[in-house]
Amino acid sequence: MVWTGEEIMTATAAANNAASLAAAHIETVSTDSRRVGPGVLFVALRGVRHDGHAFAAEALRAGAAAVLVDHLPVGVDPHQAFVVPDTLRALGDIAAYTRQRWGGAVAAITGSNGKTTTKEMLAAVCEEGSKGPRVQGSKGPPALPDRGGAGTLGPLDRWTLGPVLKTHANENNLIGLPLTLLRLAGDESVAVLEMGMNVPGEIARMTEIATPDVGLITNVGAAHLEGLGSIAGVAAAKGELIDGLRPDAAFAVNMDDEWVVRRAAGFRGRRIEFGAGREVSASAITDRGADGIAFTLHVGARSAAVALRMAGRHNVENALGAAAAAHALGIPFDAIAAGLGAAEPPKMRMQVMRLGNGVTLLNDAYNANPSSTEAALDAVGRSPGRAIAVLGEMRELGAASAALHRRVGAHAAACGVDWLLAVGPQAEHIADGARAAAARIEVTICADAASAAALVAVRWQPGDTILIKGSRGPDDEEGVRRYGARMAEVAARLAAAGSRS
Repeated sequence: MVWTGEEIMTATAAANNAASLAAAHIETVSTDSRRVGPGVLFVALRGVRHDGHAFAAEALRAGAAAVLVDHLPVGVDPHQAFVVPDTLRALGDIAAYTRQRWGGAVAAITGSNGKTTTKEMLAAVCEEGSKGPRVQGSKGPPALPDRGGAGTLGPLDRWTLGPVLKTHANENNLIGLPLTLLRLAGDESVAVLEMGMNVPGEIARMTEIATPDVGLITNVGAAHLEGLGSIAGVAAAKGELIDGLRPDAAFAVNMDDEWVVRRAAGFRGRRIEFGAGREVSASAITDRGADGIAFTLHVGARSAAVALRMAGRHNVENALGAAAAAHALGIPFDAIAAGLGAAEPPKMRMQVMRLGNGVTLLNDAYNANPSSTEAALDAVGRSPGRAIAVLGEMRELGAASAALHRRVGAHAAACGVDWLLAVGPQAEHIADGARAAAARIEVTICADAASAAALVAVRWQPGDTILIKGSRGPDDEEGVRRYGARMAEVAARLAAAGSRS
């Protein structure tokens, strides 16, 4: 999809006095001045450490078609600048305009845990559904309203028309979500978008931009408490997705999560309930350890065997959420079951790494909060060999941080972990929780990620299963390098050592 300068002005209400901008030809939108060239609109964003306006002139010298700024920086030709009050909001406005012009189906996913995995599952299901003709069921969703785009089609018609757009990596915030929508080529069947947040209002704005046809909150747990105060605050912030859904949209309700049920109580659109005994449910669950999870999927009166490639029983809940959202989109049941089985685990999210020395790593180092850490500990605790857990800190937990780190330490002891290595600023609290549980568990405190990896590599044995879990942090933040709060370093060191064994 491309834009004229006139469309950019329409989307953003940009002020400019240059008639030449109206005819500008925009092929790509970028917030990185190092990735500009002909046809690129460079959006100058203000960040904590950098201000994109300092690079606007450089972007034009590199060939950018135009820049989007909140003032005219030195060296910037006014005939090449769209001037707006707030460039971040304008970026979202361009994305919203593009989404409306495209007119396809959007599924939006948020939640405290599992949203990336669920997003990957739903995208795999949508890709499976796009391979063949759609079989309309008796409870298909309503067709989407015509948003003014040429050839606009509802989800009942689109499944054979093209590929699936999905959120890449961590592009799930007020910058990443608009940039994801701005990658639309125009022939996609559906966009599967992930929404993350740290403070209230972020999901409300992303929902305004994306105008989802289907919404899903995977669950509500103790995450981002530093900015949200309590689990009730988390539920309120996640629930902004529900508040922003159109009346003719659908919402997939996790009936096994009390906070989601409460927050969805006032939703008057179409509800697809998933969980025990609901429209979308699972039975005959078999935990295959690092080999994944098998279960029988039920959607209404239909049933099928599904074998997930992802470790951990909690991924059954994620699969049900994806199935419920897919059902709301009108994807045939057979495609739902096949797509779930085809879904690949995202990197560093319960990613199974089998080393040459007979050790299995469960690399769950992308991020961590209490609920996700406990679910991962349950998975390693059920492993057939010796269970080892290397736990880093869980960030953004506010005043409850020490108590929550003690809680996961106690959980490690209770679920069958044999050896717990605690790393980073909260290591003492994790260790205290494990020791106080009075269970048979060895506890070691490590100074940093490197020393934890070195210690494990000295003592590991064939048949061990090792969980690596912790929150991420920016590379240049004090403490991240020192303590190795990004536990991916442990996984990388062990993977390299294991391949040499």
